[in-house]
Amino acid sequence: MERIRSNATLDPETGCHLWQRSTDRDGYALSHLQGTTVQAHRAVVDWYEGPIEDGWQVHHDCHQPSCINPNHLWLVTPG
Repeated sequence: MERIRSNATLDPETGCHLWQRSTDRDGYALSHLQGTTVQAHRAVVDWYEGPIEDGWQVHHDCHQPSCINPNHLWLVTPG
């Protein structure tokens, strides 16, 4: 988790931890963990909350797809 956090910078105005490495075409942070490419915001939620169950999505309260601040991320259903 420290490696993921070290690839983000704090935006003091919003509190977002903005990803500084690769992103997908929608702006979501991409990281490599154990030989697999993952969305970093999902890895952060998985680390803090436990495994994300099928059918759940990670919502960014800040509406910033490159943010990996765990305080800005919430598990929601698609509905």
